[in-house]
Amino acid sequence: MSLEISKELKRKARSREQFAQIFSYAALTLIKKIGFLSRKLR
Repeated sequence: MSLEISKELKRKARSREQFAQIFSYAALTLIKKIGFLSRKLR
């Protein structure tokens, strides 16, 4: 029983790590785009 729970927790932790990586990547590209646009507008 506890083994199943730990498996589930590990799976959730892994998906959360992937989500964090994807989110930080998206945030970086967004910041770059905004910086590029603001430079163009000036």
